Amino acid sequence: MIVNETPLPVVCFRDAGGGGAKLLDAVAREVIARGDGWVSVPRFANGGRAIRACVDNPATTAGDVERLVAGLTRARGR
Repeated sequence: MIVNETPLPVVCFRDAGGGGAKLLDAVAREVIARGDGWVSVPRFANGGRAIRACVDNPATTAGDVERLVAGLTRARGR
């Protein structure tokens, strides 16, 4: 579930089924460790948390984004 609206190349999202901060942290750690992409888990002013991905490198390809999505999906399933 996307949790932000912005014209910037940043998307913040969390699992619509819940899971909380521990799940978000675990997913982000695995994605980074496997080299599938780089994401962070910020804490927002309202106390909420979400995974944040920013794609702003002009050399990014559709394959790079697909690898990130696949990594997020794989990590979420663990």
